[in-house]
Amino acid sequence: MLKDYDAVVTQAKKLPGRMFFLEFAAPELAKKCAPGEFVMIQVESGTDPFLRRAFSVFYTHPKRGLLTILGKSYGFGTALLREKKVGDRVRMVGPLGNRFGRAKKKEQTLLVAGGVGLAPLYFYQQDLAKSLRRDTQLFLGVRSKDEALTLKKLMPSAMNLQFATDDGSYGYRGRVTDLLERWLEKNKNGSPVRMLSCGPDPMMAKTVEIAKTLNLPIEVSLETAMACGYGICIGCAVKSIPNEKMESEFPKTADGFIYQRACIDGPVFNGHQLAWEAD
Repeated sequence: MLKDYDAVVTQAKKLPGRMFFLEFAAPELAKKCAPGEFVMIQVESGTDPFLRRAFSVFYTHPKRGLLTILGKSYGFGTALLREKKVGDRVRMVGPLGNRFGRAKKKEQTLLVAGGVGLAPLYFYQQDLAKSLRRDTQLFLGVRSKDEALTLKKLMPSAMNLQFATDDGSYGYRGRVTDLLERWLEKNKNGSPVRMLSCGPDPMMAKTVEIAKTLNLPIEVSLETAMACGYGICIGCAVKSIPNEKMESEFPKTADGFIYQRACIDGPVFNGHQLAWEAD
């Protein structure tokens, strides 16, 4: 049964590019969250803004009772969150949604992130490392060196981290998907590979295209805006390509697609089963 938790801000950092990092004391919730799942945060105690905001969990410290998020200010609600101070209180419901699948034995996982889409992928990498699995590569696309170094400081235990920056000021110059393709070209060792991705839709669509070309499995965590988080409002509908099982669960549209809800059917999906729109 879902529960509404009280959480206290224990760290608050404003980051470049309107990003922000918040750490909360939320002991019970911190013990329950898994990579890929998200929380719905009530920004203020009143009704303005009325709707909660959805955030993937960045990482947790269950023994210390801490949970973190990495976000970006896009509008009124997230701007208020970016202004939170140590000691402020919020309410959050979670964990919500599904989680990433576990890697198979001897399977290498490539994590492809764009901006704050880093959050669930870093959580996944850290969770995998607990079982002494270090066969992951983390590719992160950001705008500049300033953003890259700031995010790097937030994840001191990141493994095999490579950056792509728009302006070439740090790491590879260009798109993170180009960096991914270069790595794949140089590392044709024949070992099993799977991909996980989170970030802007065009970036994820390109990552799925690369995976499809190489016949690789891929899971994506969508950053779809959500209103309720429970599957009631259907505001986070995701256009999908149905398989036989889905056809029995979801009604088909006239053009042969189905619509899943990112909040309860996701936010983690098989990337090959989503109907990506042309950029």
